[in-house]
Amino acid sequence: HLKIAKEECIKATGDASKLRKALHHALQKSSDMMVESEKLLDKRIVSDLFIAYLEREQAEEVLDLLSRMLGFTEQQKRRM
Repeated sequence: HLKIAKEECIKATGDASKLRKALHHALQKSSDMMVESEKLLDKRIVSDLFIAYLEREQAEEVLDLLSRMLGFTEQQKRRM
């Protein structure tokens, strides 16, 4: 009985190691996807903001928001 228990323990340890590696891989992939999704911008939002820019007299606020969303540098902001 002791030999069977020891073999089961070794197998369980190996299974746990495989699961830990799979979990680590899944967490890394999820983290990478979150970072990537932060770089994505919904075209509808940009379209609505652009229309607001064209329609509003106080368009400076809209340009400021767009430049922040698009990650403009200070030089790019000055060119606007």
